[in-house]
Amino acid sequence: MYQFVLDIGDYSYDGHGRNETFIVEADKPVEAARSAHILIPMQTGIDLSSFCNDLDDHILPETIYERMCALGFEFPPLSIEEGRRYMEGADSGEDMPFLMAKMWVFLLNIVDPMLNARIVPKPTEPPHLLICGAGFPSVGYGLV
Repeated sequence: MYQFVLDIGDYSYDGHGRNETFIVEADKPVEAARSAHILIPMQTGIDLSSFCNDLDDHILPETIYERMCALGFEFPPLSIEEGRRYMEGADSGEDMPFLMAKMWVFLLNIVDPMLNARIVPKPTEPPHLLICGAGFPSVGYGLV
């Protein structure tokens, strides 16, 4: 079992600085997922970087929607305004970055079915031993 991170948004933090990460578990290492990612446009006709790529751009092009549906992806009910489909759930409250991550993982698996990639819950951070402001002195303060 292998894990890697999917970044949705400004993962280099050189633009608007907003980014959401998802943990993906797969049966192959990240190198296989990278190879599959490179092949997505050629094998599916979908370029994930060709839409929702400007600040506050939530529009899902109809061609992408139709192609994803033809490949078997099941969208939640999406908002439609003025004939445009948006990457947000109409009634489901679907999270836009999560929907994009699900689309990406779906396409990775279309390109390489043996990858068997899936989004898994992020581990929760365990509680800290010492709590700031609770009267405990710092340990190793001068080291960092």
